[in-house]
Amino acid sequence: ITHISGDEVSLEIVVNNAQDETKIHHYIYYIVDNKTDNRIGELMIYQTDVPEEFLYCGNVGIELYQEYRYKGYAGKAFELAKTVLRLLGFDKVTLTCEVHNSASFNSMKKVGASYIGRRFVPDDNFAYDENFKEINVFEYDLKGKK
Repeated sequence: ITHISGDEVSLEIVVNNAQDETKIHHYIYYIVDNKTDNRIGELMIYQTDVPEEFLYCGNVGIELYQEYRYKGYAGKAFELAKTVLRLLGFDKVTLTCEVHNSASFNSMKKVGASYIGRRFVPDDNFAYDENFKEINVFEYDLKGKK
């Protein structure tokens, strides 16, 4: 899927199924504000044959530009991403955020993700970063949901 349109935002594909040395497939979409046609952020989907790879970084990442944060765009973009996730064969996805990122934490709760708990990212994991050591982990079950 190269374009998904919603009421307020749309997703436009940038990278489709690229792999890097970690053998992770990734799909990157621009998040576009439909009223202004401006790019307001990016949505990333990560997939591999080893689901444990995403215990620390999650299958879905959303990065909104500063001026578009705290306006509900992350949830709207995630709603559109569910179409792609289902087509890729996901039944459930892992979502994560840094422990001090309350906006992301609240967005995950708002879309209906189940809170799993806090984890420390092992320093040998590809997701490890000096600023990303302790995370909140959520799970979103795609089965039976629209």
